[in-house]
Amino acid sequence: MQSSEAQHGTLTCNLVINGLQGYFRGTTLPGRDSDVKFAKLFPGSAQFIEKPISAGLADELEKVNEQLTGVTSVGYMLRYLKGGQRKRGCG
Repeated sequence: MQSSEAQHGTLTCNLVINGLQGYFRGTTLPGRDSDVKFAKLFPGSAQFIEKPISAGLADELEKVNEQLTGVTSVGYMLRYLKGGQRKRGCG
């Protein structure tokens, strides 16, 4: 990934919605550090992260937390999709 300025000139991002599976975030391992990469690409931006936060270990989450620069929120984005509702028997 390249920085947003290198790709688009001056670009500001206030929010990153990270809906990738937990396997791809919450660690410092290459390929499993999407939240860290987003924080570097868009410094100071908040991140909304789908649960689970990570499939990694707690000590890895601590390392990641030290590298995040913006506010991070965790929630259930996908539960409102029709497919998710059908799976739960609600739609």
